[in-house]
This record gives sequence, structure tokens and C-alpha cells, in this order.
Amino acid sequence: MKLVSFEAKTTTGPIRRIGVAVGDDEVVDVNAAYEQMLIEQGESTPRVAAKNSAPLDMNEFLEHGDRAFEAARDAVSLAKDRKGANELGAQIRYDIDEINLLCPIPEPESIRCCSVFDEHIGRHRDLPDVYYEMPMYWKGSHKNMVDPNS
Repeated sequence: MKLVSFEAKTTTGPIRRIGVAVGDDEVVDVNAAYEQMLIEQGESTPRVAAKNSAPLDMNEFLEHGDRAFEAARDAVSLAKDRKGANELGAQIRYDIDEINLLCPIPEPESIRCCSVFDEHIGRHRDLPDVYYEMPMYWKGSHKNMVDPNS
């Protein structure tokens, strides 16, 4: 499952949403699709319940852990044969050219890269002992995120 953050245009202005990429050309709006599933199950407050399980903010979504990922899987399953809006007016699926992709986590709390691992760099040369004694990583600024289309 490939999660994305995106911005969609609405009649009241742009909104930020969380989606799941379906192939290369579509995105399922997790919250909107999950909201529709709750409507069909008879939930009395589907908008509130959907935000509790499938938040609109990626940081909050990730903090919800398994519950949010289960909601995303349910949303994708519901959206397989759905186009258009849910019963509350939120669009369930978008063509990729209808939205603006944002950074996957638009405002991360921190950025750390520990990608210097021996299987990756060891292919090119023998690693010195100090590599195993003092692993290397870098910490980037989380304030300098740029959207993919910027």
C-alpha cells in the first residue's frame, strides 16, 4: 500500500487529504471512502468516526497505527468499483491529474537517514572496522520539505 498526501481543489478552496495510490493514475481518498463504508454500516456520525480511524493529517494517521492502516485497506476495498462522491459529498477517487501530490509526510517531526548499511555500501569495497563501531547517519532539517511538483 502506497500512502500519499495530496491537495484537491473544491468549490470552497483546496483541501489536504491522505490517499492510497492505486496503480500509477488514481488515488483513493482514505477518509472519504472509509466515511462511505461507515454510512453503509449505519454509523450515526460517520464523519466523526471516519476522522477518528482515518485522520486527514499524515502525522496523526501514522500515530493511529494499525487502526488507521486497517481503515485505509477497507477504504481501498470499498473504492474498487466506486467513482464520484460519497453520500456526504466527499470525492472517493481521484485521477492523478486532478490532484496535487504533496510530500508524503508534509510536516515530519524529524528526518534521520541511516541508509548507510553494509549490504548497500559493502558491494563496492571492504568496510573498515570503524564502520561497525561508530555507525554513520545524518539528521536533516524537517522544516525544508518540498512537494514533488515544486
